[in-house]
Amino acid sequence: MVRREVLFLSSVIVFRSLTEAQRALSALKRSGIPATLGKPATQMGRGSCAHGLRLDSRGLARALHVLDAGGFRYTAVYDLLPDGRSREVRP
Repeated sequence: MVRREVLFLSSVIVFRSLTEAQRALSALKRSGIPATLGKPATQMGRGSCAHGLRLDSRGLARALHVLDAGGFRYTAVYDLLPDGRSREVRP
């Protein structure tokens, strides 16, 4: 049997507004978690004002812990697959 592994390169945490995403980015940076701010793809957007934080998938659990502890409200979390598709991992 051939074992196939799926590697997740990046994850995107989606927020309803630019302001919320900027505040979350600051919290992650203070915790030593690198991330970049940007507009998510249309299917991830959940509204025209939505913004997302892109980060290495290996740091996703830690990032979500920091955001949850800080009371940040994100709308969804996606893994970006190597073939360019995305998969929602948390609504």
